[in-house]
Amino acid sequence: MSKTTTTVGIGAALARYRDDKVVAIDANPASGNLAKRINDVTSISVAHGNLGKLEVLAGNHDRGRAHLDSALRMAQADADPMAMASALTDMARSYSMEGDHLRALALAEMAMTSARESGTREVMRDAAEVLFIINKALGRTGAALVMHELFIATRDSMLAEEDLHAVMFHRFQYEFDKKEAVQQAKREQERALTEAELALHKARQRNILIGSALLVALVVALLLLTATPNATPRCSPKRTPPSSMRRPGSWRANVPARPVKCEHASPAMCTTSSAATSPSWCS
Repeated sequence: MSKTTTTVGIGAALARYRDDKVVAIDANPASGNLAKRINDVTSISVAHGNLGKLEVLAGNHDRGRAHLDSALRMAQADADPMAMASALTDMARSYSMEGDHLRALALAEMAMTSARESGTREVMRDAAEVLFIINKALGRTGAALVMHELFIATRDSMLAEEDLHAVMFHRFQYEFDKKEAVQQAKREQERALTEAELALHKARQRNILIGSALLVALVVALLLLTATPNATPRCSPKRTPPSSMRRPGSWRANVPARPVKCEHASPAMCTTSSAATSPSWCS
């Protein structure tokens, strides 16, 4: 709130008290209208009023009242009763702080008239407060009591409205936070589901790669086994000499010749002899 007005006020203050040039930049993300308000009477009047308040609070009453007088004249030219009430109230406060209560009383009464005309409770509260201080200092107890009651009523009304706004703000904030928490939980759940699906997809891809690698290895092994030549061993049983060459009385002379047993798939590959010194088995 009042970002552009604050920029104008600070820029005007720096331009007033510095000898070099001042550049005011309004970095308002909502596209403020600083360029249009540089020569705007209301903005300049507000800037003078703020500068006047600061000078009065600092004890520089003459300089502060000069700014407040400029703000008052601009507000009168612009027919702005709220700005007029604000400037008159601050001028009355300045004279009252210096002890000139009669002049302060006249200005404060003018401020109350402008405040009632504007219907703004804030300036009405400030004018009532100043009138209470001035009437109390002048010994006008009745008038001071009336202004004090008006000040209390206006202040309490503003506080009640501010409390209502605060309650409404907290209620809306609670609803917003609750909706935001629900949305956040939903986003967390969606993110968890997405991560689980991604992990499952990665596991599937890994299993596919492993299965493909095993399949390729199996095919390569089969190809290698198929390409290797089948060297089939042949049975070569030991042969015994003919019976004419046997020594008489040999215990092997009466042993009949046994056929050679071959366990190959094709028995024709095995050759046998009529006699063997001992049984031979082809394996």
